Amino acid sequence: MESSMRRFVFSVVLMTSLLSSSSVVQAGSAEAEFTASYPVASERLEGFYKRLAMRIVTENQSPQETRTRRTAIYESNGDCVRVVRTDHDKGDRELVWVLGTSLSFQLTKQRDQSQYFLADIRRSMPKGWQENFWHSAPLTLAPYGCLGLRVIDWMAEPGFSIHQISEEGKGAERAVRVDWTCVFKDPGETIKREGSFFFLPAQAWVLREFSIGYANRPARMRCLLEYDTRPGHEFPIIRQSRTWTDTPDRREFVEVVRAEDVLVQSAEAGRFQLSSFGIPDRVSGRAFDRSWGWLLVGTVGLVIAVVLKRMATRRKP
Repeated sequence: MESSMRRFVFSVVLMTSLLSSSSVVQAGSAEAEFTASYPVASERLEGFYKRLAMRIVTENQSPQETRTRRTAIYESNGDCVRVVRTDHDKGDRELVWVLGTSLSFQLTKQRDQSQYFLADIRRSMPKGWQENFWHSAPLTLAPYGCLGLRVIDWMAEPGFSIHQISEEGKGAERAVRVDWTCVFKDPGETIKREGSFFFLPAQAWVLREFSIGYANRPARMRCLLEYDTRPGHEFPIIRQSRTWTDTPDRREFVEVVRAEDVLVQSAEAGRFQLSSFGIPDRVSGRAFDRSWGWLLVGTVGLVIAVVLKRMATRRKP
């Protein structure tokens, strides 16, 4: 009887040890797979999405707020990006962003107007404009980022750290889960965020869902993404994202974003010029000349101020 009990206990311990070792190996395998595969897959996926043209419909369906709706037409040729956004809750106001390495500009127009007005123009691709652009273009729901940042941008933050990489499910629905924490240090304030990414390795490592929130706070924002897998396309194409925030009391900020009229094609170069909006392209040259003029005036003023200060210092006894 005693020997049978010993064998039973030994069997239980051995089985527990094997299961534990298996989970450790599985977790290690998922981590190695993610580290080796995701950065390359993300870069290729982003390159594919830069060749798409699509119409984006965003609807706020939160029961606590007034429902809003906006649309955005997104076009790109890989190097330049053009987004025309219409805010239907603001009198169908149109906002335009065109971002390129040598020319970027912003335009605006109301529904009852026929002419676009130039709001700003630059010779480069300003970082601040890119941040606003993320919130208007389909890149906000593209399958490699969240909250206006790509996953690789989150991972590049100095305060970003991964707690655990695991996997769940099987086959095409198998997901690799990455649990992380990111600490942002602003002047006078430290913000700690934490969350989870869920990737589908069998589908070019697209982002299936994510959750994110502030440390020590119960509220969590979640997003679920859906895709279309089309024959002949190397990557899944985004179809819809649904985002909401769960609090201890209720669900808030329900936003649905749909991708419609998706085309895999590069836009013509002329689509990224001022002339495509009825504004002469020569305006860009005058705007640049004017900016250089103001820069020159400012520089001369600074030099004069320094000279006058030195002269005043020398006159003192």
